[in-house]
Amino acid sequence: MIKTLTSWRGIMAVVIVLFHYHVAIFKGAELFPVCFFYVVSGFLLALRYDAKPVPVWRRFFAERALRLYPMSWLALLPIAAILAYYHQWDGTPQFVADLLLVQGYVPDKSFYFSFNTVAWFLGGLLLCYACFPWLLKLLRGCSLKVKLWGLGIWVLAMLVLLPHLSTTVRVHLYVNPLMRTMDFVSGMIMAHVYIEMSKKEINIKPAMATVLELLPFVVVAGFTLLIIKLPKVFCYEDFVIWYIPAGMLVLTSALLNGREGLLGRLLLCKPFQWLGTISLEIYIFQILTARIYNFLIAPVLGHFGFEKAYDLYPLFGLLLLILLSWLIHRYVTTRLWRWAKQRTSS
Repeated sequence: MIKTLTSWRGIMAVVIVLFHYHVAIFKGAELFPVCFFYVVSGFLLALRYDAKPVPVWRRFFAERALRLYPMSWLALLPIAAILAYYHQWDGTPQFVADLLLVQGYVPDKSFYFSFNTVAWFLGGLLLCYACFPWLLKLLRGCSLKVKLWGLGIWVLAMLVLLPHLSTTVRVHLYVNPLMRTMDFVSGMIMAHVYIEMSKKEINIKPAMATVLELLPFVVVAGFTLLIIKLPKVFCYEDFVIWYIPAGMLVLTSALLNGREGLLGRLLLCKPFQWLGTISLEIYIFQILTARIYNFLIAPVLGHFGFEKAYDLYPLFGLLLLILLSWLIHRYVTTRLWRWAKQRTSS
């Protein structure tokens, strides 16, 4: 287990939530964490199946579908009920698409950002899982050099092509599962890089470990400044450049596992580790928590004279979300995943 990656998952989930909860400092900060989640998923799965037979597709996909769909519905159904009650129903076709996690394939913002507006990510993850056995087989037949060249050519091609498309098309490609599969593939390639590097004896001192831990965020800062300076060039297509720092972060976390620098040792603290264990729930239930707070809690607080209830929504909403995520993880997720494993292993 790479414990620092567990902590990073929790931190990245919170960053995405604070962006969606309209905290100004996190404006535009969701692109890197979203890419990170796809990359780390591909990395960990490729590492898990290294030197193992390619998993049987039916069993592999069924287990993960049985994990994702019920979790998605657990957030979707209360959101739909709240919107219907307050006469803000997004539409029946949109609801069905969200229910099936296929909203990301529909080139219409009213579909892929409807109801549980972050669930398009789950649809992309589901496609990655569906493709994983074949991707694993394909990548095993390629050398590391070919993989890295292929990834580099893909990134350059997207940076050249995407700026010439309309903003509407670029936004759809951002949420399209087929496009996000490449994030996942880049993580699988990083797993190959890690395996090759781990074969060599590399002596890394604590000071150097700290520098390596901070390096991905130096790259993130540089890309962020570039995006600010060139807003007309980078608009939703810039998600492809986040493969680089996301891959660096995953790779350095793996290489420094057990010999962390200052940042890594901080991430090993129990609060960060605990946050990482509920990162999936934090992501999935953030919109539900926002609906509950804005439609049910804040009006009641306002009625009793607490006029700043809406202004404190990011803080109270986040606290409520973390509590809800912990309860769901403890009483639903662990049992659901155990059941999914039992159903697919029989």
